[in-house]
Amino acid sequence: EAQRNREQREVRFRVMEEFLKLRGRNETNSARWIAILEEGFTFTLPRTTYRHIVDEDQSQAADSNTSRASLEQVLRGPDAVMEDSKLLSNFLQTIGGDAADGSQIQISHRCDRKRFFMDDNVAFMDFAASSVGAVNKGATNEIFFKGSMRASFSPASNKLISVDLTFDTGCIVLQLERLGMGTPNEAHAAAAAAEAENLLDSLQMPQIFVEKKNATGTVSVSSDDGERSTDGTSSLAA
Repeated sequence: EAQRNREQREVRFRVMEEFLKLRGRNETNSARWIAILEEGFTFTLPRTTYRHIVDEDQSQAADSNTSRASLEQVLRGPDAVMEDSKLLSNFLQTIGGDAADGSQIQISHRCDRKRFFMDDNVAFMDFAASSVGAVNKGATNEIFFKGSMRASFSPASNKLISVDLTFDTGCIVLQLERLGMGTPNEAHAAAAAAEAENLLDSLQMPQIFVEKKNATGTVSVSSDDGERSTDGTSSLAA
């Protein structure tokens, strides 16, 4: 019995580690995901402001909500998990600019077996993670963060039934700010401001001209809409 428990513990540690590896490198082979995910799998993780997420519309609707739903996103099935992995990878490629290095920026996770705990079919694990390749693309530093992973397993297959991933999003935002990077929300606000400015510039605002006093001592004021003199009369262009 003790031997079986040790073997099961090792298998589940490696399954959790594999999940992080697949996500960190944006694995596009669905068979790799299906091999470790039970049917009906759910993935819960923080809702992030610094990158796009799978359900963007729901995320924006939750901005004014103080419930738990406004702080996290819940993905169901391997397709949604793979889409999230793709969006994460897309964000990673923006770190460091357009350096000539053609390699992909990934996330590497370091998992410590000493920080792995299992209670029946539920396991917990802490990890330390960092981006890999951002400096090669011109960034001054890699992105570092720590987190924890809670997983529930099928007792029959040792596949993942659910994963709850937690990490400090504020720490990542602070590092992005130091690298001079904005968030999608900030980029949207900047684009809206630029659009409004262009709209104002395109408006035909009347220009007012003040002419010098004429021989009678009166002053005339004109605009592109018409003319009005100081005697109260007005003449409009035909």
